[in-house]
Amino acid sequence: MKLLRQWWWKPWNWSSRTWLIVLLVACPCMPVISRWSCLWQIPDVVLPFDVEAVSHDALPSDGDAFVKYAAILASLRRHPIGDYTVSFWVDEDKRDADWEKRFQQWLIDRRDIMAEYQAAGAMPHANGPSLKTADFNTSLSFQQDLRRLVDFAESEAELYERQGNLDLAWDCHLAAIRSANHVEKPGLSMCCMMGHAVRKVAFDGIVKWACNPDLTVDQIQTARRDLMKSLVGRFPASDSVKADYLVLRNSLRAFDFRNAIPGRPLVQVPMSICEYISSWSTAEPELTLRLERQLLANTVPELDKPRYLRRPLAHSRRLVFEDEPDRRLARGQMSSVALARADEAILFRSRFRSLSSSDQQIDMWCLRAQTRQEMVLALLAAQEYQRVHGVFSESLEQLVPTILPEIPRDAMDPAGSAIRYRRDPNGGVVIWSVGDNAVNDDGKIDGKSPLDLGYDVQVGARKTTSELLEGVNE
Repeated sequence: MKLLRQWWWKPWNWSSRTWLIVLLVACPCMPVISRWSCLWQIPDVVLPFDVEAVSHDALPSDGDAFVKYAAILASLRRHPIGDYTVSFWVDEDKRDADWEKRFQQWLIDRRDIMAEYQAAGAMPHANGPSLKTADFNTSLSFQQDLRRLVDFAESEAELYERQGNLDLAWDCHLAAIRSANHVEKPGLSMCCMMGHAVRKVAFDGIVKWACNPDLTVDQIQTARRDLMKSLVGRFPASDSVKADYLVLRNSLRAFDFRNAIPGRPLVQVPMSICEYISSWSTAEPELTLRLERQLLANTVPELDKPRYLRRPLAHSRRLVFEDEPDRRLARGQMSSVALARADEAILFRSRFRSLSSSDQQIDMWCLRAQTRQEMVLALLAAQEYQRVHGVFSESLEQLVPTILPEIPRDAMDPAGSAIRYRRDPNGGVVIWSVGDNAVNDDGKIDGKSPLDLGYDVQVGARKTTSELLEGVNE
């Protein structure tokens, strides 16, 4: 009771000088207390991967496929198609009567460049921005330009096919597949997206090539072997998410508040100091990096699995999987429920929320690529069956085990069902996946917004150069 009668613990009895001393002491402590309270919300966790294993050192120029690609692209630019650049696409209203003929002659004259492109595709390594230093300002313009080389390869393949050189046409398709693997090598999410886009163009060309009635069983078997060998070293989705974290970390470490505030230096300096103190007191950017590490610890073990083998997803804007009941979390790792709540809170208030990893998009791109790969391999097997028996098989079960070791599963189907396959009354086949919506819409793969993901195959269906290029650019 005697302690309660003391005056010094009653603020309403303090003098003005005491209040001034308290304020002078509290003001410097408030940012520290605020930072501690923010960091307390998300515990730190060890990265679930080795940074050195994901990062790569620079390659010598003679072993870098991108150096060869750059020289090839420069050679094509020195030889434009008439008045047009190397875009391989000209609007219908700008074409004259001889455009198709001139374009074919241009492709024939550039076959020495095509041979160089195939040699570059066969190289095992391709350099790119190092993940030790790459940030959001790193240029990826050359990876985007590589799409033009793929268009060039697919155009040459279609011309070879029309001339009856099916083996040379296949070499062009295979070079496009290999260059798609090279585009993904840096590991960035943008490289992942461009690699999948390039691979889709090559897959579409392979499906058209396999429809040629002049193909033999040996040629299709060779194509299947080459394709499986080329797709072994595909970049997994988890490595792309890891690379995105390293890019985010490098970008936030090099973030300059002075560049984020426009105006004259007289205004920039005090404003940047205030902005820095504000970010530091709210534990940024460390809080954002902690959240990303927590998300990596949750998603990396599941990301490379097909949908039917994954744990259920938690309710979150990001890719968060529910915890396994019998699995113990790592030290400092948050539960899926707490992680989803923290992600919602941090995402709402953080100034760096727009820089967070695009894990859901990466996951969708990789699932599409894996599904297309399985469908194209199954279609080549069906074409092999057709060359032997004269008709397509009634189902994929007829291809097992003589041609296929097993029926491929649909990686996008949460139920783990097999790839859908149907033989039409006209003799063609449709093969499809449930697609992004994870619902079987009975093979609706036509139109600008198809509900399913797949291919419609007809024997002997060929397209002109113009039709092929239209499909490539779409």
